[in-house]
Amino acid sequence: MNLTSRQLPTGAGKSDPFGIHGVNPLALGSEKVELLDLCTMDVKEPAPILTIEQQAEKGYVDALTHHLEAAARNMASLHQNHVAHHIVEKVLDLCPHPLIAVNNRRHLECANTLATQLLKLGKVLHLVEGEVRASKFAEAAFAKAMHAAEQSPLQVRQVVKLVPGPRPTVRLFIDPLRQAESFRALGSPAHFFLLVHDLSNPLQGADPNLLAKCFGLSPTEARVAVQLAQGAVIKQIAQAHRTSVSTVRSQVLSIFNKTGVRRQTDLVRLVAQLP
Repeated sequence: MNLTSRQLPTGAGKSDPFGIHGVNPLALGSEKVELLDLCTMDVKEPAPILTIEQQAEKGYVDALTHHLEAAARNMASLHQNHVAHHIVEKVLDLCPHPLIAVNNRRHLECANTLATQLLKLGKVLHLVEGEVRASKFAEAAFAKAMHAAEQSPLQVRQVVKLVPGPRPTVRLFIDPLRQAESFRALGSPAHFFLLVHDLSNPLQGADPNLLAKCFGLSPTEARVAVQLAQGAVIKQIAQAHRTSVSTVRSQVLSIFNKTGVRRQTDLVRLVAQLP
């Protein structure tokens, strides 16, 4: 028998180390894996078919859940804003003059206690639907100064006379907040500080405790110093403190020695320079 002339099956003459009688075990393995995958595959339960009433109820519950979540987020945001607003008001109260924060439309953002009292009084500044406005005398100048402050590239402070006269005693200082250009690019509106300065009573907010700590004054001397700086005379101070004029004179002499001033006008200037 001539083995060399025997007809071999197609492909049997190839060198296949994994071939066994023309069957590839790797192919069997892959088929086996595919079969196992099919056997172990998770079968999902079909979604239940809801009636029209159930669908409507589910939609209502989903919408209610969405609104409740949004309301909770809004409440948390409002609480944070309230806390921040309260902190800002406390900081503004450190200023001894009426101080108001507004946006570019003059809408009131916050104000210190002195400014709140000034707005309620309504003589030089007042509120109209949340917008800070001046009296008829100064309203046009106020609007013009606000526009100039917003358009100025250098953000220059603007000054408005709030009362008529050749030497007005009440002025409004408009200070643009130095906002970063990135905030302007995002469309954030410009904000301004409005500070009211009354020359007729410039030291209304002078703090006796601050004077006492700065110059080593006693509590009584500090109160007398504030009254002197506000323009009171010795007789008025004695009546207010229910003491003698000689006692107040002694206190004034002690105040001058401790502060290093010689006249009442010097004391006014010294107190006015304190922060």
